[in-house]
Amino acid sequence: SISYIKQQIQAFNNWLDKIRGLGDNGTVSGVVIENGQPVAEALVTINEKVAMTNKKGEFKIKKVSVGRHSITIKDRKSNKNYDLQNPNQQVVVQKNRESSIKIRVVSNN
Repeated sequence: SISYIKQQIQAFNNWLDKIRGLGDNGTVSGVVIENGQPVAEALVTINEKVAMTNKKGEFKIKKVSVGRHSITIKDRKSNKNYDLQNPNQQVVVQKNRESSIKIRVVSNN
């Protein structure tokens, strides 16, 4: 179920926080779009932390370490990666700030 998957994602992110310690970090929020439409239930990975998009394609990942990070988007059901429309797209995370990003993807099915 979706709630079970969300619990597993939260547990994984909490585990990452514990092993990494508390360094400088920020939050990444955004939306995943394909052909102008939101992508629901996509798994967004930034610096090994994971979030799942909601029905509006929105996601939020807290406690992402400061710096420039690449982004991976995966279809939850097929487990296939989406291609980023801009393959070089990255997100810059600043200390105690929320970075907002729009990610356009192309299905790789």
